[in-house]
Amino acid sequence: MPQQVLLARKGITRVEEAGKSVLRVNVNGEMDVGYIAIVPGTSESLGHQAIEIDRICNFGRGQPGRNSFLWGYPDWSEAPHNHRMSKSGNVDLQPINYAFPLLAADEWGDLEDSRFPFKKSRDIVFRYDRHEDLKCGDGTLPNPKGMSGCGLWQGITRIGPNDLWVAEDIKLIGIQCGVGRPDSPPFARCVQIHHWLSLVANDFPSLRRAIGKVKTVSSPP
Repeated sequence: MPQQVLLARKGITRVEEAGKSVLRVNVNGEMDVGYIAIVPGTSESLGHQAIEIDRICNFGRGQPGRNSFLWGYPDWSEAPHNHRMSKSGNVDLQPINYAFPLLAADEWGDLEDSRFPFKKSRDIVFRYDRHEDLKCGDGTLPNPKGMSGCGLWQGITRIGPNDLWVAEDIKLIGIQCGVGRPDSPPFARCVQIHHWLSLVANDFPSLRRAIGKVKTVSSPP
């Protein structure tokens, strides 16, 4: 069983504590899932690195042989009519796996929000347009609002039909934490995994020792 699980539901406007669960919202009162689940023993397998955005983006002196993916479950504003929970208590959500190039820091200018300024050592930014067609299936990209907690992954591109998926080639580099305002260019925002782990350690003192064993690289402020 997870030690901590964060859940968020429509209409929550305050921080609540119920046992080990913590519910949070952002300053606008919108759902914002800051933490997902931390399973005992996870830290031993989290050999991920958070590094300067110029090193992990797909431009310049970054790593052009890598792709980035956002993987998670967009939230429903309302459940479908007559929807029923499964016997296990899980809601049937359709996952999204969206591939894209990251934006270099010098491309963030037109996306900046004075209320939540970007920080090169903390943020990862990429364009996310809901009007873009899905690569498979009908429809367009889902609303990323409510997707906080989705993983941002980066892995080496494999083009050979017989190539195997290797876990060491796929790294968790960020957690999705926000989207652009309606009047701004379409984009989504992630926090680097090192900063995210620091937030978890601050809120859950009992996990600090385990998180301290995770091998991450902090970036200069």
